[in-house]
Amino acid sequence: MYWVFTKIKPFGGSSKKKSSSKSETKSVSEEDKKNAAIIITAYKNAVKDGQPKSFLDEMNQEFATTYNLKVYTNKGSGSLFVADLDGNKII
Repeated sequence: MYWVFTKIKPFGGSSKKKSSSKSETKSVSEEDKKNAAIIITAYKNAVKDGQPKSFLDEMNQEFATTYNLKVYTNKGSGSLFVADLDGNKII
């Protein structure tokens, strides 16, 4: 049901705003990619070791503070990915 709403375009509004937001998309630096790889490996290892959700939440908060990156779960597939605090997917 969600995808139906994402395909609907709003009535009115300016297309100028929409195009400017696309041009402002931040490119991912190599440092962010390296940090994301380290973060996701650490998070996967903690999950594999059976750490409780509270510990994983603390890890994620520390990642956000230190690297400005967080680990998220893809709701559709359940796979993990890393994104910055603005929600831009890194890996």
